Amino acid sequence: MNAAEQFDLGSTLAEASAAAVSAALPAAAPAFFLAKPSDSDFAVFAFWCPDSAEARPRMMHSAAKGALLATLTAAGVQVSKSCDVRDADDVQDALTQQQDVAAAAAGDDSGALQELQFDRPSAPSGGGSRRRKGARGKPKMASVEL
Repeated sequence: MNAAEQFDLGSTLAEASAAAVSAALPAAAPAFFLAKPSDSDFAVFAFWCPDSAEARPRMMHSAAKGALLATLTAAGVQVSKSCDVRDADDVQDALTQQQDVAAAAAGDDSGALQELQFDRPSAPSGGGSRRRKGARGKPKMASVEL
């Protein structure tokens, strides 16, 4: 991070509910927030970027996100998740992720993130190869005599 760049701490909240965090965030400007309970070592970093924000501040904040994450890591903050949020529902999801990470770190699997299981992809239906109609073998050349 350049010496001329700085990040200002806007406010800290004693209560980290989705309603309190959403009310503290600017309505039409990008911002960052860090959800970290005092009894946990892990935090969730979020980039707040509502759709109503202007393009230039959105790009500047998006470009600064990596530098801020590096600064937090250098300061000893363990950022376990990073996410982008655009509305109050996304704020709730980010706070839920923080609770899941804290529960997993404490060894409580009841609210922890579960590893996703995916089925193996199946072959496309229709059978056979996907050739175009009429494309069987090499094209035949017609000879024309003059």
